[in-house]
Amino acid sequence: MPDVAEARAFFQKLLGFEHLEDKGGALSVLKDEDGFILIVSNFGRTAVFPEYPREFHLGLSLASPAEVDEMEARLQAAGSLPEHGPARIRGGYTFSFRAFGCVLLEFTSYGGA
Repeated sequence: MPDVAEARAFFQKLLGFEHLEDKGGALSVLKDEDGFILIVSNFGRTAVFPEYPREFHLGLSLASPAEVDEMEARLQAAGSLPEHGPARIRGGYTFSFRAFGCVLLEFTSYGGA
């Protein structure tokens, strides 16, 4: 991540992650309500965006299409614009956006209508 503090704040505020600890400003450990541990880091402490393969992404599963719509609305309200709005794709209801200028985040529900 180009900015560990920005990424930590994003995951806490918009996705409900709990901040567990920081290590020297180069690494932040977070946990979601299901116990998933997410570590964001920038060991080079550089603002240069890493180049990930085009298909590389972090996929997050939500319980229902309504939760997908709610997440998109929250992200838009925070100034994050999706690459495409929610749509039925690959058997799920999904949208994605590029976070921090480098990582594609995808939110999908395979549940209900």
